[in-house]
Amino acid sequence: MTDSFAQQWNHCKAVLRRKLEPEDAVAWLPGLKLVHLSRDKAVLTGIPNTFLKKRLLRQFQPLLRETIAANFNDIEFEAGFSLELRVGLNADWNDTSERADQKDTNSSGASTSAGPIAAGADSKLEATDRLSSHQTLETFQCGTENKSVWEMAKAVAERPGSRYNPFFLVGAVGLGKTHLLQGIARAVAVRYPHWRVVYRDAESYMNDVLEGIRERKMRGVRETYREADFLLIDGVSILSVSAKAQEELLHTFDALFKAGRQIVMASERYPRTIAGLNPALRSRLETGLIAELRPPGLDTRLAIVTAKAARDNISIEDESLRLLAERISLGPRRLEGALVRLAAYASMMQQPITTAFTAEFAAPFFDQEPQGLSLASGKVVMEAVCLHFGFTLRKLRSRDRSRQLDLARQVSMLLTREATPLSYGEIGAMLGGRTHATVIQGIRSLNGRLERSTDHQRTVSEIRDALRRSIETK
Repeated sequence: MTDSFAQQWNHCKAVLRRKLEPEDAVAWLPGLKLVHLSRDKAVLTGIPNTFLKKRLLRQFQPLLRETIAANFNDIEFEAGFSLELRVGLNADWNDTSERADQKDTNSSGASTSAGPIAAGADSKLEATDRLSSHQTLETFQCGTENKSVWEMAKAVAERPGSRYNPFFLVGAVGLGKTHLLQGIARAVAVRYPHWRVVYRDAESYMNDVLEGIRERKMRGVRETYREADFLLIDGVSILSVSAKAQEELLHTFDALFKAGRQIVMASERYPRTIAGLNPALRSRLETGLIAELRPPGLDTRLAIVTAKAARDNISIEDESLRLLAERISLGPRRLEGALVRLAAYASMMQQPITTAFTAEFAAPFFDQEPQGLSLASGKVVMEAVCLHFGFTLRKLRSRDRSRQLDLARQVSMLLTREATPLSYGEIGAMLGGRTHATVIQGIRSLNGRLERSTDHQRTVSEIRDALRRSIETK
């Protein structure tokens, strides 16, 4: 790609950014790449998933074609020139790859629509190019909160199959599970260039299996996965909807584990809490190391958003970066999304990203935290909850599992997490020695209740107000 071509494409993206809703600009525009352009065809890669690809073709095809034609005015495009969109981050294009994509199968008959990453003697670069160039182990901002998890991931990449096998990564949406998995995959593909490294999201794996069964091509699917030297599958909780995919993964797991090959998987939930998961598969996943990613602290969040701004050449004041780090605590993805939104609006409005600009246009990404609760201690929060429900602290910390006590504990977990810097483990300890996993599950359960019940919303709101009044009178 020449400098002129790159400049024209960057201008296209700037035009698109101004015409798109900010949510769309965040979701798919940053990674979009124009890898081939001729009079009759444009090929775009970097589409995050097949769902977005279908949406782009359905809703944005005319806009994409019009923008490209208007900004590459040195090319005489044919009327109605074709627009091809490809899922994945591979920026290479040639006639051979085009023909392979049209066939949409590999030589063994397995689907390659989303492309499992296989690194062999002649395909190391193909493997690493299909991964995000930004999502490496070196660029993962672990901070003190996730340093041990990062070190475990690094050990898996350096000594696969020897110590942590399987390696199961748990973490809420946006905390960096995919970043770590892609970082491991890239590191292994480079360190062991003759290995077959297969990286796949669970939905694509499930689709491979179901299509293989439907098309009678399971032999090819099994060869793809069971002959891997290193297998990584992201988002395994979705497999709970398919008994067939789970059964196939169970046999794949056994084949790889018996051969001493490394297995790495990730999910938002622990295996034991994934409803509908095959008991035998759950047992396999729990035999190795389960590591949990925790929300990043303030210093780590500031490092994440600063690095993102530098990488994307976004001009933003230091105070604005700090404001983002202070007001967005729900993970790297949310931080980066807020920064992309700011850059989009700043470009469209020709405005600098000042603190005031940040406060206005990044507000949808800010935590919904009650003002004035940051001074509360965990005990103060729990006493307020007990007062509202009519329990004693001793009762709240007991092993009694009545419905109202469970609700009171979950409200304590949520508000203590919001109002104090206490970790999940520390909150659990204050609630009678409960584990950090119990606290995480309790908060998730309450959030689900809050979405469904105005009564629960009113309860939490009343306790927040009581806490605020209590703090203000001190």
